[in-house]
Amino acid sequence: MQKLIYTKSDLFLIFYTLAYFLNETEKWDRPLFALASIGFLIGVLFSRTRNYTFTVFLFFSLIHILSDFPKSSNHFNVMLFVNILLILSFSIRYKLRVKEYTLNSNDFLTLRWFLILVYFFTGFHKLNDDFLFSDWSCANWYHDKLIWFITGDVFRPYPEFIYLLSPFMVVVLELIESIGLLFRRTQLISLISFLLFHAYLTLGGFVDFAGVSIAIMISFIPDRYIYFVNDKIKLKRTYFYLNDKIKFIITLFIFTGILWFFEINLRNFTSENKNFLRFIQGILFNILFLYLLYPFILNAIKKKIIVWDSESLFLKSLRNQFAVLILFLFGFQNYLGLATAGTFSMFSNLETEGGKSNHILLRSNPFEIFPYQKELVEIIQFNPPIYDFSSKFRKLQGKKIPKLVFNEFLINIRDSGIERFDAHVIYKERSYKVKNIHLDPVWTTASLPLASYFLNFRPIIENKNEKMCMW
Repeated sequence: MQKLIYTKSDLFLIFYTLAYFLNETEKWDRPLFALASIGFLIGVLFSRTRNYTFTVFLFFSLIHILSDFPKSSNHFNVMLFVNILLILSFSIRYKLRVKEYTLNSNDFLTLRWFLILVYFFTGFHKLNDDFLFSDWSCANWYHDKLIWFITGDVFRPYPEFIYLLSPFMVVVLELIESIGLLFRRTQLISLISFLLFHAYLTLGGFVDFAGVSIAIMISFIPDRYIYFVNDKIKLKRTYFYLNDKIKFIITLFIFTGILWFFEINLRNFTSENKNFLRFIQGILFNILFLYLLYPFILNAIKKKIIVWDSESLFLKSLRNQFAVLILFLFGFQNYLGLATAGTFSMFSNLETEGGKSNHILLRSNPFEIFPYQKELVEIIQFNPPIYDFSSKFRKLQGKKIPKLVFNEFLINIRDSGIERFDAHVIYKERSYKVKNIHLDPVWTTASLPLASYFLNFRPIIENKNEKMCMW
């Protein structure tokens, strides 16, 4: 039997680490994490250091993600679940004295379900009036955003019928194609569809989410095709120790990541339109992946491969079932009355606050069993008027926010040492004018409630003229 250069586990380890690297070098706003991501990426490139480096990377990135949670981005929340899954899996192997810390069939099975659920929720959340039938649909916002990245101006580049159809096309792709991943005859075409979708989205700056998704897509590759993968990655010429396309491509990614650092800080090429850099980054991302994938694309076209021998999606163990259930509940939080941000509802126009919903199927919030989205505080006036501790608490006057968020805001006011802070608010249809509300135990708890560490909320936008797309 042919010796494998890369096992399926090796491929996942490399591309999953690449996803973290893409996130940290996208803006270089946290240089230490970006430099660490380069170190991890180099470590997983070579077989001697791969498993050890990846184990350290899992704990490092988990601590990083938890430090941001619950205010982390959607793709970081996906990584949170993947990291916990793999750390538990590796820990069980350590207890059983299995020294080889690689992904096994059960790990890949759970990862397949993770990606199916994430794609499903990105589509399911979009089944709402404001995404499908409004001028401020996030689908159309993205087209305009892409043109802004390229030209620095905002205008509608496509014919009007594209703007009417694209919201429905996005829902069909994300919702229907996620279901297509469940079946043998549609799985490969669904994966290709998502790859093309990500290729378009990366041009508008969403390289990080594409990186995470593509890494998890590796879990869908049937084992029998791994030999074919290894056949196609060899380079005709060896560059230093870069004797295959994967090492070569990852090295190019590292090189471009370093170039981004100098470009972001020095603006040598894109000084007039700084957003053009994000478009260029998407172009390079697609070129590098196309270079890696084109042998497989040519082979699929030549042999007319549309259906492949997909691997089982049957969840055998309780551990697999529990992991998938927890991820499902995390994505379903919007309808339970819990968090609304970071729940894979990215750019969905979804609103479930205040005991009502714009979701077409769940309009009456039939599953809402928790009170956090119903307990809304409308802020009429502050005195003194302005406190901008962070983007979360910016321009709150005239807005509605969950009472849990309002409590966190008041704790920040109190801990900042401000002695006088009055507020006029409306809560449960009653008006309250409270002196030193940040010191009032009726409104402010002694410390943050436990729920504050687990729940994050989107801004509530009631004015139709101020609608915006939210991650």
